[in-house]
Amino acid sequence: MIALINDSNFLRIVNRYTSLNKEELKGKLASWDKVLNTNTFTIPVLGVQGAGKSSLLNALLMDDYVLPVDSDETTCIPTEIIYSKESEKEVDVEFLDGRIEKTSCDEAGLKKYVHQEDNPNNVKGVKCVKVYRNSPLLRNGVTFIDLPGVGSLSESNVKTTMDYMKNATGAVFLIRTVPPITGSDSVFIKLAWPILAKVFFVQNQWNDETLEEVKDGLDHNLLVLKKIANQSKLHNSDVHIDIVNVYKSITSKVDENITGLEESGLIYFENKINKFIKSWKDEVFISVKNNIILLLEDTENTLMEELQSVTQDKDLLKKEYADKRVEFEKSFKNSKEKYFEIKEKLVQQKEILSLEIEKTVRVSKENFRNFIRTNLDKGITDGPKLDKVYNDLKSEQVNIIFETIEPLFEDFIFDMQRYLEEIPNFSVKKSLSIGSLGIDENTKWESLLSKGGSAAGGIGGFFGGVAIASITSVAAASAKVGAAIGVTAGPAGAAAGVIIGAVVGIIGAFIFSKVGKEGEKAVIESRAKDAKKVIFPLIDKWSVELEKNIQAQFSQLISDLFIKIDDFYTKAQKDFNLNEKNLLENLNKDNEEKKLFILNINKDLSEIERFYNILKNESNG
Repeated sequence: MIALINDSNFLRIVNRYTSLNKEELKGKLASWDKVLNTNTFTIPVLGVQGAGKSSLLNALLMDDYVLPVDSDETTCIPTEIIYSKESEKEVDVEFLDGRIEKTSCDEAGLKKYVHQEDNPNNVKGVKCVKVYRNSPLLRNGVTFIDLPGVGSLSESNVKTTMDYMKNATGAVFLIRTVPPITGSDSVFIKLAWPILAKVFFVQNQWNDETLEEVKDGLDHNLLVLKKIANQSKLHNSDVHIDIVNVYKSITSKVDENITGLEESGLIYFENKINKFIKSWKDEVFISVKNNIILLLEDTENTLMEELQSVTQDKDLLKKEYADKRVEFEKSFKNSKEKYFEIKEKLVQQKEILSLEIEKTVRVSKENFRNFIRTNLDKGITDGPKLDKVYNDLKSEQVNIIFETIEPLFEDFIFDMQRYLEEIPNFSVKKSLSIGSLGIDENTKWESLLSKGGSAAGGIGGFFGGVAIASITSVAAASAKVGAAIGVTAGPAGAAAGVIIGAVVGIIGAFIFSKVGKEGEKAVIESRAKDAKKVIFPLIDKWSVELEKNIQAQFSQLISDLFIKIDDFYTKAQKDFNLNEKNLLENLNKDNEEKKLFILNINKDLSEIERFYNILKNESNG
């Protein structure tokens, strides 16, 4: 089978005739080749931040709270859980510079390195943490990996998840009951699923979720997964969801409550994983084989259509295609009308959200000024103390703005995704992308940034992307306000920058962070009585630049989306016209040309038959 997917004829035929785009095909072939050649099987646990990934791994492999669990952003460093004959009491902490340290194999020991609070944005330079456990689930070359959540707020965390995804052979997708799979979740699944040999879907049921909610969530999630499998030409054998109450499973494991474990659904899922692991090479072989067959069937269908175009009755074929054109034009017209309706709705919602952005920043500016005024009136008028007060307050206001705007953006993107699903055949996945995923060309996500911005992170909302667009203003997180007023040493003033990542929902997570940039120097001699005159203009300018950048990013997102949809319609029209042109060319071939064309098509069909026979006779040895 390895020889088959590297066969020059196989590659030529499927590249030419499959309905998949070339980069999707390239990604599939590369993943199949990789997994058929490997002796190890890596299984990252994937899902949105806070879905319960660390808790699930604790229940499956640790029997206790070893991997830190927190409602905030917890896992900022990948943790690899590897087989060992004896569960070791210490873990290896590998650093980017090659150093290895030991720490205790418990929540306190790991928290120092993997928790965002203790190691913000990985300032300690940790590459990964390796935990060694004697678990049946880790035998036969299997490694589980706890990764930062999809939709993580940290740029480095998104990149970490994507780097591991490129080398993963399987995955556990932990999805939610409420809300069920969202548009942003489905984008990540669409990107990741086709390049994995085996996937498991687990729906986490929280204690306060009713059986009716679980069923509704399950029905929705199954429909979404079936749709994704169909679109990506994936075998439907993986379209299955196990329900696990993750919280109940870990608490029952710690309390040695067998009844609770059975009720949580963990034992059933654990047995399922264990069965797979005992013969994972055979399972992977079958999965790859089934998906190659699907690819060949898709390719064969296209070849048969090509053959039909020159062998069918000419007049009959023309009539059929004329009917197709009428149907296409009707469908095209209806779809465009639907798009105009959607566009109008989005423009209206954009105006409402823009007003909310303006209001939020205005309120934040006034609060910022009032808090500064209070501190100045207390006598904090210059020096390091004023630096700290200023920067702390600015940081606090940026976070408040984020917390206020983020849910509004999530609602907007959710509606946008829901609207776009009404456009037949329009694929958000193929239309918007961030270019740093490193999977393959057409399954990447192009950067939707203002000029000069750079893509810095991964997938959407479930890949949780991060886009950076630096701006220049005058009130930085690192601005030396005290120095500007004239007491402390160092630069007299500093410019401000605000990182505003604005690729939301279907593209990623909306984030705010803070950085400083050197700028104009302003030496100001006056102190307490002039402090307000200096700082208030800085705050005013900061708020103006902040709102300007948020609005610009938001407008750019909408503008680029509309451009992509317009391009989609242009391409649809162009493709139909091209197919019609090719048909007419085939119909108008002279007899010799037709004979040669039919001969070549039949040769390729014979090759397809040969490929089928190879698969039919192939075994895993």
